[in-house]
Amino acid sequence: MRIVVSNPDNLGDFVIRQPMLAALAAAGHELLLIVRTHVAPLAAWAMPGAGIVQCFADPYQPGFQLDGAPDDRLIPAVTAFDPEILVVASFQHTQLEEQLAQRFPRAKAIGFGSELFQGELLQRDAPRNLTRVPAINLAVQVQVAREWPEFRKSEALASAILGTSVTLAPPRLIAEERFLTIASGRLHRDGFANRKFWIVCAGQGSVYTALKNWNLEKWAAVCSAMVRDHGLHLIFVGTPSEHESTAAIRALMGELAGKTLDMTVHPDGLDMLVGLTALADGYLGKDTGPMHIAAALGKPVVAVFGGGHWPRFLPSSAVGRVLSVNVPCSDCNWICPYKTSYCVKNIPIEAVRDAIDAVVAGRQKEFEVTLLEPEPWVARAMILDATATAGNAMRVLATERAKFNQWQDERLRDIDGLRHALARVESPKSTLAAAASQPSDRQTELADLQRQLLEHQTESVTLRRQNAALQSSLTALSSSAAEQLDCKSGIAALHQQLAVSMAESSALQQQHSALQASLTALSSSSAEQFETLRDALASLRNVLQTNQARDDRITRFRHRTARRLLDYRSRIAILQQQSATAQRLVHLVPELEALREENSRLGKECNQRAASLDAARGALDQIESRYRGTIADLRQQLHRAEEQLRAVLTLVPELRDELARCLDEVARIPGIEADRADRGRQIDLLHTHIEHQKARIAQLEATLLPRRLINLLKKS
Repeated sequence: MRIVVSNPDNLGDFVIRQPMLAALAAAGHELLLIVRTHVAPLAAWAMPGAGIVQCFADPYQPGFQLDGAPDDRLIPAVTAFDPEILVVASFQHTQLEEQLAQRFPRAKAIGFGSELFQGELLQRDAPRNLTRVPAINLAVQVQVAREWPEFRKSEALASAILGTSVTLAPPRLIAEERFLTIASGRLHRDGFANRKFWIVCAGQGSVYTALKNWNLEKWAAVCSAMVRDHGLHLIFVGTPSEHESTAAIRALMGELAGKTLDMTVHPDGLDMLVGLTALADGYLGKDTGPMHIAAALGKPVVAVFGGGHWPRFLPSSAVGRVLSVNVPCSDCNWICPYKTSYCVKNIPIEAVRDAIDAVVAGRQKEFEVTLLEPEPWVARAMILDATATAGNAMRVLATERAKFNQWQDERLRDIDGLRHALARVESPKSTLAAAASQPSDRQTELADLQRQLLEHQTESVTLRRQNAALQSSLTALSSSAAEQLDCKSGIAALHQQLAVSMAESSALQQQHSALQASLTALSSSSAEQFETLRDALASLRNVLQTNQARDDRITRFRHRTARRLLDYRSRIAILQQQSATAQRLVHLVPELEALREENSRLGKECNQRAASLDAARGALDQIESRYRGTIADLRQQLHRAEEQLRAVLTLVPELRDELARCLDEVARIPGIEADRADRGRQIDLLHTHIEHQKARIAQLEATLLPRRLINLLKKS
């Protein structure tokens, strides 16, 4: 299988994991190792059959981006490799592994857990950000304890990858001939050929390494004793950043520094370090990468250790001694609450000298771990430091609590403002809901309108029948007049006018039907829209109730926090008065951390609540926009209906005028005056019919659009 192993650590970490990588390669798997730039030469030498790709950016920085470096070839190399398994080799993974898992989701991720490296916590005075949470999803999570040695963790990881129990041999390296040749040339050039010498790594280049390191004065005393008592030469190794402190150690050694060589100015790469270590008689120094290389090369090791990672990074040497002070705060991950790191700074010089004497004289036959009990004054100093640190932590916590309360008050004011805004938005919604709650009244009114329209249709049918009778009468009259007066042209014009009136009456009936259908559709769509608005308002009420419950939880948490803070203050006062029981302050640190985590959790909850309010506000905006569009559509529909009604109203006077004009045309027929006596009865009958028609038209005009219908349309 194709396995990508992420190793974003230093030299010592890679040396410890080398047996695990060798076991994976021996099982037939194809490996691609992701390493830091300064570790790449070691990886190429220790694992010659594996592919190596460098990570140029520092994955331990908070702003790390996988493809942030312009010359970064990591992504193309992994993409071309097409991994089937992604191994997270570090116990605390970094942003590198998280972004790799997101970029290559098909690769099966295997690692120790979900503990994300918090880089800023390693700085003593830096604010601790506990809100960063892991974002990697491991398909296989290897269960190990934090305090396990890193070698045992690698063994458990190899067993999980291979699917069987694996027992790994300690890391062992063999220096190549070219390394020895390079180192021999340097020794000859500096006058160290054929001399017994030890490798020493004792410098410090940063605040973090100074915290883990022994005092420079003690290093100078031990190195002077080695040169003076055993006739040894010393070669100081390290990074260029450690040159200044290494020079200070040599200066403290006085004239004995003439038997030492400083290789920190120009380290000359891994080849020189491995070659010199292979030719040396032993290693003396701190917990660092050269120590693990010396142990893997089979050299005796005498090292001073602190308790920050105790005992996770012990060397794999067969002979030697590791010394540390037994303190109750071991495995603190170098988040030291004291003024000085007592676990390493207070290792006695005599204990280190005894270890060196035993190794050089050959009395030390195996590897030994020595935990020294602290001196009485050290325990008292640690208690005083813990008291001061707890007091400072309480003051910082009080300040942070005040800031949090201020922030919370501001958020509560913002929430109140949002509530008022919601109330202002909800008031028109409630009006619409009230209108929607009266569908029965509208249905009743619509039923009345339908009944009136039916009556109008009946009257229209009656009117059509009367018009037909009038037409037949006029036809008869026209035929009689044609026979007597020969006025066919006038009668034909009258006949056409009556036909037009008939068509207009039919159009009026069709408009009535269209109006009825429009009102029916309008009532159904309004009911559906009102139901939608009612559901949206119900969901908003649920959101407000949820926010109220969260506000109650925040209030209860504030009261509980205040009670706990009062309890802490009283306990601190008792501990300050009774120095004999001041040790209890050490137990307050986890509680303070728990309180800080709870405050962080509350901040997340507040952020979530604010996000919910923003979502609710967005939903309100959407409903309001949809509501505005609906009202505009309703207004347009009503406007069109009103225009149709106005058109109907304009038809009625025209019909009345047309009938009057018809009457005038009949009155102007030639021969009517001469034959008035004979046709008086027919004309009176025609006048009667015309007056009756006018009365019917007036009644239709009065009943066609009652004032209640007009008011209802305007109200809608």
